[in-house]
Amino acid sequence: MTPTMVGFSLTRRTVLGALPASLLLSQLPWLRWALAQDQQPFERQLERSQHIANGLAKTVRATRKEFDPAKAAGLQEQDYQGRSNVAKASLSLSQEQLSKYVRHEYRGTAKQMVERGIRLVPKPAQIVRLPNVGMSVDDPCSPRSEVIWDILLDSLGLLDERAFFKEAMNAIILTDGNYINIINRIDNAIRENRMDQAIDGCVNLLEFLLKGGVIVKLAQMLEDRLANRLLKVISVRLVPFVGTGYAIFALGLAVRRHWNRLFCQR
Repeated sequence: MTPTMVGFSLTRRTVLGALPASLLLSQLPWLRWALAQDQQPFERQLERSQHIANGLAKTVRATRKEFDPAKAAGLQEQDYQGRSNVAKASLSLSQEQLSKYVRHEYRGTAKQMVERGIRLVPKPAQIVRLPNVGMSVDDPCSPRSEVIWDILLDSLGLLDERAFFKEAMNAIILTDGNYINIINRIDNAIRENRMDQAIDGCVNLLEFLLKGGVIVKLAQMLEDRLANRLLKVISVRLVPFVGTGYAIFALGLAVRRHWNRLFCQR
């Protein structure tokens, strides 16, 4: 947005705030137009971001092996720009205005975020490039099921408080018969070197954990500090607006980061 556009936007808001209610009502068509102009840049960036997120998720789903470094770096930049541009475009909008763009499935999640004072779209400074370097650990040959959990939590930036989030997420998984055995299925796919099925399983599990209703349940189960952290991750991945695309890409990079742990000699 140019300085002239910024000035024009600020002038609109200043004028609107100074008008009496009776005059505002008489100017409703112009008021709707003025508010729409404020939201157009966000709408454009959100549409572009949705396209990027879908493309990144499609790339991960089609992956049959570890990302090579050059490809990972290029995709990492797409992810960063796609999320960062939405964050910048959101600065002129209120939580109420942003809530109009939330997907129906995530309205309950958005309600929790607003109640906790968490921005539906993060500020630009909160958007960072995802790490794509290998993970250094003391025990590279821990059980595969543990590595799978590390990949899931690393993709969400929650690995440092693994025990708390794993316990809550596992409790949710055990309530759904379709997902009770998914960790074992992923483990078997890795053991048999069927990487496509292993990645599909991880993606399916992540998508389940990021369903709108599941996020709300998790936030209710966790203590406030951890619930806020989970919801901030949801915000940073733009899940309420574009779905799980960026989260799935983060999962793809997490698989790369833990690749040696998956295929170490046990």
